[in-house]
Amino acid sequence: MEFKSVVQLNQYLKQLFEADDNLRNVVFSGEISNLKYHQSGHIYLTLKDEESRINAVMFSSNARRLRIKLVDGMKVRASGSVGVYDRGGTYQVYLTDLQQEGKGSLYMQFEALKKKLYEEGLFSKDLKKTIPPFPTRIGVISAPSGAAIRDIITTLHRRWPIAEIILLPSLMQGKEATDDIVRALRQSDTMRFDVILLSRGGGSIEDLWCFNEEAVARAIFSMKTPIISAIGHEIDVTIADYVSDLRAPTPTGAAEIATPNYLEVIQQLSQFQIRIETSFANILKRSRTEHKRMMNSPYLRQPEMLYATKRLTVDGAHQRLINIKQKMFHYTDMKLVNYHGNIQKLYSNILQLQRHNLNIISSKLASLNPNQVMKRGYALVEKNGNIVDSSKLVYVEDALDICWFDGKVRTKVLHKEESNHGK
Repeated sequence: MEFKSVVQLNQYLKQLFEADDNLRNVVFSGEISNLKYHQSGHIYLTLKDEESRINAVMFSSNARRLRIKLVDGMKVRASGSVGVYDRGGTYQVYLTDLQQEGKGSLYMQFEALKKKLYEEGLFSKDLKKTIPPFPTRIGVISAPSGAAIRDIITTLHRRWPIAEIILLPSLMQGKEATDDIVRALRQSDTMRFDVILLSRGGGSIEDLWCFNEEAVARAIFSMKTPIISAIGHEIDVTIADYVSDLRAPTPTGAAEIATPNYLEVIQQLSQFQIRIETSFANILKRSRTEHKRMMNSPYLRQPEMLYATKRLTVDGAHQRLINIKQKMFHYTDMKLVNYHGNIQKLYSNILQLQRHNLNIISSKLASLNPNQVMKRGYALVEKNGNIVDSSKLVYVEDALDICWFDGKVRTKVLHKEESNHGK
């Protein structure tokens, strides 16, 4: 069969699909991927299983009747018809209804890792780093080509052209993307950036899955440099978004969040300059007014008036000081007289007490004086200059000195009698 154009061929295929009763009402199970909510209300998505996939669309008239919130990774029971989109030359499922059957394997992995990292505190708001308001050095981790990096660079140059922008190229999808992103993150954290943008364009849940890997999440969490994530579209939320210090809905949004608008900054600086100039003008005006007032002051015409009133104040203070001094001297003299009398009386009492104590001690010493005892008829016996206080120390033929209060005599022991006293 010969066709005049591509559109004729596609229209023919479309008629074949529409004529097949088996394709008018199909029901099958699949897992949602690459979900997109269009502003028109239509929903675009891919339904897949482990071996295959098919594109699908649900128009707004049917989408409004949905009772579930669709998310990537959700397992659903789909109803609709299969047709050909003749302008694009593709076939797809035109959905009329979607019923949730369960959670797909990727969705379950996502939720499990999300729960684990949340419990470890990797999503804590208290640990989020502040994005600097005026960055001068910005790192961008993204694919070296594509709409995402173009939008970021264009927006950064437009909003904040003074910033230095350095691209760290990295794989953004595929099996090797995880290790490549971790490498880029660790490298960027050593390059003294003020802020880092981690970005890629939209894609299916499979395309974005490297940003749901635990290794990427922990690499982001360990960074010292503030990081803004911009992964996919606004509805695409990854683990990397939760861990990053700030999430932007799009790559362009990340560039806008990371930088101020230099036109607004210039406008603010202009306003500050106007305020400063106005403030200085007001200060100068007040200073001139004050200078004029001072020049017309009578004190400048008659300088002696500056100290005339002060002299009166000083004289008054001096007189008050003299009066206070006289009162203090009088009060002090009275106090000294009283203190003198009290001190004399105190010393007299102490002296009398000491004399009394001295008399007592003298009496005791007198009673203990051996001369006083010997005057009553007692004598001391010495042997070789030592006092003999026992007969046991004396032997026959010993020379003894007998001492009285007024002298002594030497004698010799001729006979000794033993005493029985004490036996």
